[in-house]
Amino acid sequence: VNIGDNAFLNNRTYLTTINLPSTLKRIGASSLNGCRSLVFEGDTIRLPRGLEYIGGAAFTNVGNSGRGISKVFIPNSVTYVGGTVLYGVQGTVDVYCEATDPTVDAESTATGWSKSWNQYANNLVIHWGASDVE
Repeated sequence: VNIGDNAFLNNRTYLTTINLPSTLKRIGASSLNGCRSLVFEGDTIRLPRGLEYIGGAAFTNVGNSGRGISKVFIPNSVTYVGGTVLYGVQGTVDVYCEATDPTVDAESTATGWSKSWNQYANNLVIHWGASDVE
């Protein structure tokens, strides 16, 4: 199962919930960009294990209905994350990466992530090697 590039781009008010199934393999570039009314349970984006690809700007300006996103879980199965994927999210966001830090571990599954995956999102706190959100 895939979410295509630009699938819900700038769907500011109509898309309020989304189910990310365990069979999801790919989230396309800008697929949820601008979905300001999208709500995630517990203000947490919990990406399913088995997901392999997150396109650039996929979660840019996702608003969680004005409450903001507080946590994101990226499983070890993700081998690519595009640039500025969380640009524009509000408040401090803890990002729990199951992968190890690629600047320390050359075998990390995150070595294929874009160097700008967290660019322009100065409010991110990255937790490498996390098994889940805390």
